[in-house]
Amino acid sequence: MLIYFCFLLVFLLCLRLNFSRSIKVNILISSLIFSAIIVALVELLSLFKSLNLISIAAFWGLFSLSLLYFLIKDHKKSIATLISLKYSISLSYSRFNLFEKIIVWFVIACFSILLFQGIIYPPNNWDSLTYHMTRIMFWLGNESVEHFPTHILRHLYQPALTEYYILNINILNGNDYFSNSVQLFFLGLTIISVWTLLDWFKINWYFKLLGAFLVITIPSVLLQATTTKNDIVCSFFIITSVYFCLKSYYYFTFKNFIFLGASIGLAFFT
Repeated sequence: MLIYFCFLLVFLLCLRLNFSRSIKVNILISSLIFSAIIVALVELLSLFKSLNLISIAAFWGLFSLSLLYFLIKDHKKSIATLISLKYSISLSYSRFNLFEKIIVWFVIACFSILLFQGIIYPPNNWDSLTYHMTRIMFWLGNESVEHFPTHILRHLYQPALTEYYILNINILNGNDYFSNSVQLFFLGLTIISVWTLLDWFKINWYFKLLGAFLVITIPSVLLQATTTKNDIVCSFFIITSVYFCLKSYYYFTFKNFIFLGASIGLAFFT
C-alpha cells in the first residue's frame, strides 16, 4: 500500500502547487509524474545492480516522509486543500439524480468485486505467467532490468512500464498478491481521463457517467483488471495524450507540451 500512499501524496502536492484548477486534471498530472518517478527509480537502481528490497523500501520510505514533511510543514494549506477536495466531491455527488447515483454505486461495486477477486486469486492467466510476471522474477534475481538468457524474446524487447509498477509492489509485498492492482488502479485513472476528455467538450453529467459505465463494462476490461496485462495502462496514457494534445493546441504553453510529451512517451513505454 506504500506505493499507492505515495501516489496520494504526489496528488496532494499537485493540488497544493496548483498545476490546474481541476481536480481531475491534477490526477492526470500526478499519474504522469508518478509514472516518471517509477521509471527513473527502476532504471537508476538497475544501473547500479541494486534492484532489491532494501533499495526500493528505502526510497519509498524516504520519499513518503519527505512529501509528508512538506505537506505538514504548512499544514493549514494542506488541511484547506483536503477540505476543498472533500467539498468538491460532495457537491458533485449531491447534483446527481437517483439514476446517476445508481450508476456511481454500480461502478464502485464493480471496482470492489474486481479488487476482491484479485486478492483471492493472484494473476493466473497464460500471458501473465509466461511473460509479464516471469520477466519480473528474472529482474529481481539479477537485481537489474538488463537483458538475460531467455527463450521468450518478448522478455527483452517489449516496453515495461506496467511491469516496473508490479515489480515495486511485489518486492515490497514479498509475493504476487496485489499484482493485478496496477491494472485496476489504471482502470480508475482511465475513467477519470475519459471523464476529463468529455469535460473538455462540455458534455453534461449524465453522458459522462454513462461514459464511465461503458468503460467499466467492456468485457475485456473486466477480464484484464484482474491480471498483470498492460492494455488498460496503455489506454490511460493514450487518452491522456489526446487530452493534452487538445490542450496544447488551444493553450500554447510550455507546461501543456511537457505533459503531452510525458503521456505519449509513457504510452510508448507501456
